[in-house]
Amino acid sequence: MDYFFIASGNWGLKRSRLALNFNFAHLNRWAICLLGFLLLAPALLWRLAEYPTVGFDEGYRLSAARTLAVRGIYGTTTTRGDLPFDPGYSSGPVELLTHAALYRLFGPSIWAPRLSIALITMVCVGVACSLLRQLSDARTAILAILTVLAAPTLEGTSLIFLGRQILGEAPALLFILLGFWLLLRAWAGRQVPSAIGAGLAFGLAITSKGQYAIVLTPVLIMMAAALGWRRAQPWRVALATPITMLWFYVTWQSLSYALTPEAVRAENRVMLLDAVQTNLITPLFGRGLTTSAWVIAVIMFLSAIWPLRRFLRRWRRAQPRHWLEVTLALYVLATAGWFVFLSIGWPRYAFAGWVIALLLVGLWVYPVVRWLQMRLPQFMRPALNLNVLASFLAVAIFLAHLLPIAQFNQSLQLENTAHYIQTHIPREAVIETWEWELDAFTDHWNIHHPHQRYLFLAIRQFMHDRRPFDLQYDALQANPAYLIVGPMARWTGIYSAQQLSSEFIEIASFEGYVIYQRR
Repeated sequence: MDYFFIASGNWGLKRSRLALNFNFAHLNRWAICLLGFLLLAPALLWRLAEYPTVGFDEGYRLSAARTLAVRGIYGTTTTRGDLPFDPGYSSGPVELLTHAALYRLFGPSIWAPRLSIALITMVCVGVACSLLRQLSDARTAILAILTVLAAPTLEGTSLIFLGRQILGEAPALLFILLGFWLLLRAWAGRQVPSAIGAGLAFGLAITSKGQYAIVLTPVLIMMAAALGWRRAQPWRVALATPITMLWFYVTWQSLSYALTPEAVRAENRVMLLDAVQTNLITPLFGRGLTTSAWVIAVIMFLSAIWPLRRFLRRWRRAQPRHWLEVTLALYVLATAGWFVFLSIGWPRYAFAGWVIALLLVGLWVYPVVRWLQMRLPQFMRPALNLNVLASFLAVAIFLAHLLPIAQFNQSLQLENTAHYIQTHIPREAVIETWEWELDAFTDHWNIHHPHQRYLFLAIRQFMHDRRPFDLQYDALQANPAYLIVGPMARWTGIYSAQQLSSEFIEIASFEGYVIYQRR
C-alpha cells in the first residue's frame, strides 16, 4: 500500500468494493483530452473578442505586437521614439513574436491574439492532466482539473478568465507545468536531457513573467541540493534544471542588453528598478492584500501543508513522483510567502502558484469522496456518486465563467473610437492618451503616452500610500493637437479637469472614451 494516498487513491484505507458509476479508469488519454476540450471550449472561446473588455495591459501588448510587425522593433514606439525591449511590456518573446505574426496575417484584431492565448490555456490543461495522472490516476486527475476550472474569478484571476486575455500569465503557466512534467521524467529516468528540457521550459516561464523567477529559482536550487545530498538523483541530473534555467534567462537578458541603445538601456534600467520596488519587492508586508487576495493566500498555504508534512514523515522512501509532489508544494508555499510578505498583493501575481494550489486541493476530491462514501449510511451514498460530483462541478463552471459571458453587454467603444481616429484625425497630428489599446487599431504613430514612471507613481499612491491620485502631469508636454480620455486616464485622473477645460474642447464621445481637440 502506498503511503501517498493521492498516488493510489486509497487514503491509507483498504480498497472498497463500492461501485462508483463515473469510472474514468479506462479512459485513454485521447478521451480525456476530448472531455477537457468540451468543457474548456465554451468557457474560453465563446464571445472571445467581446469579453472581457480590452484594457491597459492588453493594449500595451497589442501596441508592442504592432510595433514589431510593422516597424520590426522589439518594443514600443511613441512620439518620444522607439523603446526597444520596453520593460513595460512584461511578457516574453514567445508571446510577442506570436502576436506580431498574427498582426501581419490578420491585421489589427482582438480575436486572433486572444485565440492564441486560449489555445495555450487548453494545452495547459492537457499538460496538467498528464502531470496529475503520473502523480495519481485518471479519476483523481480529471476531478482535480474540474476543480481548477470551477474556481471562481477572484479580482480578475482564474485560469479561464486570464486564458481569454492577451497577457503573459497563461503562457508562463504552460511553461511552468511543462517544466514540472519534464522534471518528473528526468527524475524517474535519471535523464539529463529531460532535466535540461525542464530548465529551458522554466527559463521561458521567467522570461514571460519575470516575477516568477523570485520563487522558481530558490525552489529549484533547494530541490537540486536535497536530491543530490540524499543521493536520490545524480548531481548532474539534479543541477541541470536550475543551471539551464538561469543560463537561458541570463542569455536572454544579455541579448536584450546588447541590442538596446545605451540611452534607452539606461532608461530601461531605471524603469525596471522602479517596477521591482513598486510591485515585486515592497515594504507593504501584506497591507495591500484585499479579501480576495487573502483567500488566495490562505488556500495556497493550506494546500501546501499536507503534502509537505506527509513527505517529511516518509522522505526516506520517497520516489521521483513524491519528490515532484513536494516540489509543487514548495513552489506553492514560496509563492504564497512572496505574494503576502513582499509583493504588492495583486492576485494576478500569484496566478501560477494559485492554479497549482488548486490542483493540489483537487487531488483530494476523489479520496475524500471515497472516504465519505464508506462512512455514510447506504441510502445517502448515491448523493456522493461521482456522476453527481462531476455534474456539480460542471454547474460551478457554468456559474463562474459562462454566465458572466452570457450576461455581458457588448460594447464597440474601442472599435468606434479607433474608427473615428482613422477617419477624422490627420496622421501628422499628435495624439495624447494613456489608452495603449488604441495604438494597435489605427495606423497613427504620432501618439504620446505618459511615461511609465507615472504608472509606478499612481500604483504607489493607490497601493502603498492609500491616498488619492495626484500625478501632477502636464498634458501639453508633447504639444498634442488631440487628447483622448479613456478608462485608465479617468481612473487615475492624470489629465486635470482645469487643463482639459482651458486647453481642449470635446469633439466626440464613445461610452468609455472621450476625444478632445486643442483649442
